[in-house]
Amino acid sequence: MEKRRYENIFYAVMLLFVLIVVVFWRELHAVDVVWTEYVYNYFDTRLATEFFDLVTDYTIGSYFGLLVVLMGLLYYMRKIELGVYGVFCVLILLVSSFLKHLVLRLRPFEVIEGIQNLTTNSVMDQYSFPSSHSAFAFFIAFYLSEVIGVSGKYKWMLYGLAALVALSRVYLGVHYLSDVVVGSFVGLLAGFVAYKIVLNIKKAT
Repeated sequence: MEKRRYENIFYAVMLLFVLIVVVFWRELHAVDVVWTEYVYNYFDTRLATEFFDLVTDYTIGSYFGLLVVLMGLLYYMRKIELGVYGVFCVLILLVSSFLKHLVLRLRPFEVIEGIQNLTTNSVMDQYSFPSSHSAFAFFIAFYLSEVIGVSGKYKWMLYGLAALVALSRVYLGVHYLSDVVVGSFVGLLAGFVAYKIVLNIKKAT
């Protein structure tokens, strides 16, 4: 009963967050620009650029990170977890792509004077909302923690790394703050649903 209560709270928070974003979109954009410029300028060093570029391209929010987790699940023969993981990775990619082409929000470096694209990876689409990297990062953090059973300090290290991925996307000039916040929520929601599906499949078999 207690667990069901927390699940209902989780869904209610998600719904409330989406409603706030939709209703106050214009007001949020003005705040968004200020915070995006702040993050971009706060870490303005060559070392920070190289560090965040590494984080964004080679950790849990990147295709490289997704592949590493996939190979790990294959190695340990976690068939159910592997199947659900693969399906949700594709779903996150599709949902992110749909939202980007629905909202049509250009990336910060294209519209804000003084912000440049600091990434070394030129493979990205034109639109920024939401952040796919943030969605994948928080999905993997949740999935590995709740489904695979990573716990203790390693669990919080995963979430810390996911937060770094989200921060890197803003600093590198390719996302607004709200892009990564919404992307993170998408990833957490996907992880939660995937977790419930894995539990139900295991109960049925």
